[in-house]
Amino acid sequence: MSYAMNLGYTRHNSSKLDSALVCTRFLWERKKMLRKWYRYWTERRWTLGIALNSLEGIMEGEDFQMRPLRLEVEGHWFADPFILLQDEKRLVLLVEDFDIKKGYGCISRLCFDAQTLVLQERKVVLDLGKHISFPFILKTEKGFVMVPECSTHGRQYFYELDAEGEQCREIAKIEGVEWSDAVIEKVPHGWLLYCMEPPQINGQKLHVYALSEDFKQATFVEERVFEVNIARMGGDFFTYQGKKYRPAQFCHHYYGEGISIQTMDGKEVRRLFSPLSEWPIGPHTFQVGKDLIVVDMCRFVHPCIGKILYNITHKLFTIH
Repeated sequence: MSYAMNLGYTRHNSSKLDSALVCTRFLWERKKMLRKWYRYWTERRWTLGIALNSLEGIMEGEDFQMRPLRLEVEGHWFADPFILLQDEKRLVLLVEDFDIKKGYGCISRLCFDAQTLVLQERKVVLDLGKHISFPFILKTEKGFVMVPECSTHGRQYFYELDAEGEQCREIAKIEGVEWSDAVIEKVPHGWLLYCMEPPQINGQKLHVYALSEDFKQATFVEERVFEVNIARMGGDFFTYQGKKYRPAQFCHHYYGEGISIQTMDGKEVRRLFSPLSEWPIGPHTFQVGKDLIVVDMCRFVHPCIGKILYNITHKLFTIH
C-alpha cells in the first residue's frame, strides 16, 4: 500500500473519530442541560419546625399538626434537626445548614430561646467543603459524639463535641463506606449502627453494624427488609410508656415524604405527613425532646411544575 493510501486511510479514520467525539460531546452537553433544567424546576427548600402535638397525642392517634420555626438566614435552608441541649432558657440544635450558593450542606449549631423559639444564634460547627448532613448526636458517659452523614466522602467520620456543641474534633473514621443517615444505639455488648447503603438509600433495606468502642471498626450484623420504602432512619430512637420506638423516613413515592413510627421489631405504629399547604412535604426527621418534638418540612420552589416533574420521574425510575 502506498504512502498516499496510508495517509488517506488515516485521515478517513481520524475524521470518523472526530465525528464520534463531537457527537458524544453534543449528547453529554444536552444531558447536562437537561439535568440542570430538571434540578431547577424540581428544586426544594427545607425548614425546621415543631410538632404541636405531645408525644402522647401522636402515639395515641391525634391528627398530626406542626408549624415552621422562623429562620431568616438569607441564602440558606435547614433540615435534619437533632437536639443537643434543652433547658428552661434555650433549645440548642445541630442541623444540616445548606448553603444554596455553594451547593452543599455543613453542620451548624442553632440556639433558640426556649420560650419563644426565636433564633438567637447560628454558628457553623463543621464544614468539610463537601456535602454533609444529618448530624446524629450520641450521648456517651464522656460527652457528646456527632456522627454526620458523609456518604459523598466515601467514609464515615466521628467527632467529639465540646459541652456546648460549639466545636468538634475528629476522633475516628471508617474508610470505604457510604452510609446514609446513620443512627447509633447503645446495647449491652457495645454499639449498633443503623444506616442505608447504595444503591437503594431510600429503599426497603436497613443495614445494621456493630461498632467497636473507639468507633474505628464496624462489623456487619444483619439486613432488615421492609415491604415498602420505610427503612431509612428519621431521627434518634425514643421511648414511650417504657417501650422503645424507631422513627423512619417514609419514602414510598419520593424522598422525604413523611415519617413512619415503628416498634423495634419493625411493626408500624403510624405514619405522619405534613398538614401544611405551604410546606406539603415531610417531616423526614422526628426528634423527641423534653415536652417538645422537633421536625423538618419541605416545599418545592416551583410548586406546580416541580411536583409534576418529580412525581413523573419517581414513577418511571426506582427511588435511590
